[in-house]
Amino acid sequence: CNTKEERKGTMVKNLTEGKPLNLLFFFALPMVAGNLFQQLYNMVDTAVVGKFVGEDAVAAVGSSFPIVFLSVAVASGLSMGCTVVVSQLFGAGRIHEMKTTISTAIISLSVLGLILMALGTIFAGPLLGLLGTDPDIMADSRTYLQIYFGGAVFLFLYNTLNGIYNAQGDSKTPLIFLMISSLTNIVLDLLFVIRFHMGVAGVAWATLIAQGMCALASLAVLIRRMRRMPCEPEKAGEKVPLFHGAAVRRIAQIGLPSMLQQSLVSLSMMMMQGLVNSYGKVLVAGYTAATKIDTLAMLPNMNFSNAMSSYTAQNIGAGKYDRVKEGLKRPRNCPFDCIKTCDVTHSPYCIMLALYNAFKGKLQNGYAFCGANAWRAEKIQSVCDLMASLKAEYDNFSLKGKLFGVK
Repeated sequence: CNTKEERKGTMVKNLTEGKPLNLLFFFALPMVAGNLFQQLYNMVDTAVVGKFVGEDAVAAVGSSFPIVFLSVAVASGLSMGCTVVVSQLFGAGRIHEMKTTISTAIISLSVLGLILMALGTIFAGPLLGLLGTDPDIMADSRTYLQIYFGGAVFLFLYNTLNGIYNAQGDSKTPLIFLMISSLTNIVLDLLFVIRFHMGVAGVAWATLIAQGMCALASLAVLIRRMRRMPCEPEKAGEKVPLFHGAAVRRIAQIGLPSMLQQSLVSLSMMMMQGLVNSYGKVLVAGYTAATKIDTLAMLPNMNFSNAMSSYTAQNIGAGKYDRVKEGLKRPRNCPFDCIKTCDVTHSPYCIMLALYNAFKGKLQNGYAFCGANAWRAEKIQSVCDLMASLKAEYDNFSLKGKLFGVK
């Protein structure tokens, strides 16, 4: 069962054989490319509203970003549990149990997505209020967030499916879907905002539709793949249960700690957003643009870590612990290691420095980032002044050295 010949054409990859460095590098590369496409349409969202709607729209989208990131952290954290369990079963050749785990994960996380969809739609306004969102942009921020949460089930479904593909050593299929989704999102952004003048709501609907199409297409392809993948000879002919409580518990044991870890990072971003919001909508718009770049800088390390998770889990499942140790040593020479990204705990300080330097050094002479050409030079100057004040406050913060390790 599951020989190379049987897997040919399915795009799954056995990570328990071959040179670890080559496997990890070429496995992680499509992940990086896929996330770059995902960030591309996030940046296009900002660019389109900045150019065709105005700075208030940029600030409205930006002020909701930490809450959006929190929902993504919950989805990706829980899906990590699915990825690890499926990888171990796939590496061990226990395909019958793997199929049950996959269907269980899809059902469980889709239900959680529906719950988050309901809660997010109801509490979008109060959450924005806790962050101190400017009253001038509150209506647009709430509209964007409510529409975004309307597609939470697609967010959870796609993250689960993406984790399942990666667990089987397939990082190319998610890349294809992300490329199509990103291009669809960009086209819909332009159509809804420019043609139909839907403003911030148009950008949110474009994201929801693109994510929904991507999730449903991914699900259809996975179902077809699972039907074609043979089980162990001794399990041949047995019906595959769609749901099993033991699979839920096993996924939760791994997924919950990962979710909590990522959620804590998201909560720190919400605190940072609350601080930025206190300086007004103009600074929020500038902060929004800069955080898009900061996110891009963190992608390679994040994706390589995800690749390492699938590699490790498959080899543990196959009982090849020596390959796990070898895989841990080899990536030290990987090209990704030369990309030095900010540690999570240093991110607020680094973002602040980058914002201050970028605005002060590059944007004083006219127009702002992302094509928001309605921003006059005097508004840019006000951002520079505010950033200087914010940076000074942070530099004088008495706990900076203890919290962030910055001397």
